[in-house]
Amino acid sequence: MKRAGAPSWKVSVTHASQLLHAVLFIRDALGLTTGSAGTKVPTLLGEVPDLTARAGDVDLGDVSTQWPAWWRRVVLFECAMALGEFSGESGRAIAGPDSPPRVFDPPEFESLANAHDLRVVARALYHEALHWRRESSFHDLDAARRAARSGAINRVVNELTTAEGLPAELLVAAVVVVDVEGFWSESPRSGVLLASPEYVDDDTFFTLGLREVLVANAAKT
Repeated sequence: MKRAGAPSWKVSVTHASQLLHAVLFIRDALGLTTGSAGTKVPTLLGEVPDLTARAGDVDLGDVSTQWPAWWRRVVLFECAMALGEFSGESGRAIAGPDSPPRVFDPPEFESLANAHDLRVVARALYHEALHWRRESSFHDLDAARRAARSGAINRVVNELTTAEGLPAELLVAAVVVVDVEGFWSESPRSGVLLASPEYVDDDTFFTLGLREVLVANAAKT
């Protein structure tokens, strides 16, 4: 990525955190219907248990309505981590001068004080969510896939710097692989591409998606 004495570009391919997968687990384990509320992220890979009985008297309709805002906060935290804008591993805060609210703060989840029903189920299920994620590590992005993507990344960067004349130092992006089913990707903020393993493994679409993110991010710089 970097050449001595020359401008550098930076593209990373990382696996989404346990935190992000835990929030998706809570959605899937409760069968929340959040698509119409602003997110269409596919279901998690692997078998997610049905834990609706653990919700007790909570109105899952209200939880479905409250969940997308929580997801967006977690995604922004994930993006900041991927771009190196945040230092730390706990996922308890997003870096910034105004000290934004926490995004995943068990066991009490004070950050969900304004979403009572979601807070109740988060407190009830977070142990299972973290345990499930640890046990499903077979989905992790492996060395072979990283190496394969490295070739595609180099091709995209070479095209943009040589054929299109974009300065190398403007080419900054992070690809975050999320263990969800099917062929899916989205760019929740400038410079970041979230994608399913199936999307990342498709050379044509991965190349196109990465190119779009790099060009858009360079245009904003």
